[in-house]
Amino acid sequence: MTIDRILFATRRDNQWQKGFPLRATFFTSQDGEEYEEFSTGVAELKNNVVAYTFDKPFTAKYFKFEYTEIYSGTTQHASASELIFLRPEEEIIDRVKGMFSDYMQTKLLPEFNDRETILSLEEQLSGHPLYEGNLDRYIQRALSVLDGTLMTDVVNRQFTTDPAARGNFIQQRGDIFAYGQDLHFMFGLSNYMPTGIYGNTGEQITIYVEADEGQPLPKVAFTQFLTTYQYWQGSKIELQRGINVLTVPSFTHTASYTNAGGPLYIVNPYTSATQNKSVKLYIEGGHAYPVFYEGGSKE
Repeated sequence: MTIDRILFATRRDNQWQKGFPLRATFFTSQDGEEYEEFSTGVAELKNNVVAYTFDKPFTAKYFKFEYTEIYSGTTQHASASELIFLRPEEEIIDRVKGMFSDYMQTKLLPEFNDRETILSLEEQLSGHPLYEGNLDRYIQRALSVLDGTLMTDVVNRQFTTDPAARGNFIQQRGDIFAYGQDLHFMFGLSNYMPTGIYGNTGEQITIYVEADEGQPLPKVAFTQFLTTYQYWQGSKIELQRGINVLTVPSFTHTASYTNAGGPLYIVNPYTSATQNKSVKLYIEGGHAYPVFYEGGSKE
């Protein structure tokens, strides 16, 4: 079989969270005995149907789905109601996903730069099983580009390993946290880089990622601003090239005078020797707060 996507459906009762795979690892085999890891997938606990999309199609006789990390709020037992294997996408889906000329999806290619073309694509896709909650976002974003209603802020919301590019520089200092442990610092050092963006619990944040093939990517960390005494909480999430739609998690929150949620950080434990200048992140959503960057802030 040759596939490039998997639809995973949880159990179909009111306890669909049980056994939810927050992180999955996929293996392929030609003989059913020797398996090789092919890819990994990360999913959020917000919907009982999850789509895993691979960077490229693969062909194999045998396939193994490993529950690498399971939602621990209810049980550690894996569960599922259905797995659907999808062959490489139809031409129209490739067209919709390829409408934009930049990784932030703020500019359209010339052949898509008119409203009639976008509405025609929308009509053709309206009955597709992946349209609602997936393909429809491409259509709506293209329309907002045409209408001039898409507002961007590259200076404050783009982060890159290229010091000459617009936006904020992603520092490449290596694993500072591990270095602090080697020095036996009581509270250690931190790899967390502030973004100047925070989110409230339940809000959606979209991160667009561009990088050369094979380059290690930063993680992002959601945190809780004020929680319980001496107990600061955070949650790291791996990013993938392309579009990453994330939801600000719900942390323990006992401080009644603050909102549930907090700042978003970038975690990049690499050096310029292990990661090149091609990495770019653009963060959409959340709320901005002032951050001082040495040599870059004017206020």
